[in-house]
Amino acid sequence: QIAAQKITSPLLRWASFALPFLRFYLKNQLTLTSTDSKELMKTLLGFPGRIYFTSSHIDLMADVNLTSLNIRRSGLDQDPGWLPLYGRVVLFHFSQV
Repeated sequence: QIAAQKITSPLLRWASFALPFLRFYLKNQLTLTSTDSKELMKTLLGFPGRIYFTSSHIDLMADVNLTSLNIRRSGLDQDPGWLPLYGRVVLFHFSQV
């Protein structure tokens, strides 16, 4: 509830404007059949992995054979690097187990 109070009206207007375009972009990049939230979440987050948090990093470790080829081809698995919002470096690690 506290976080919701910090959302400003301009941010809400921008999000309501941007979300349909983001859904359309993800649908095309991931070759999905719809922009349904459940399908997007399953595609983007529906693979097993481990997340490690340290004082300087957030690391996602996953088996390359279990991740979505569409995510890999679209480039959505690229390391974002330093994210000031989180105050950490975010990295994705894919390997064969």
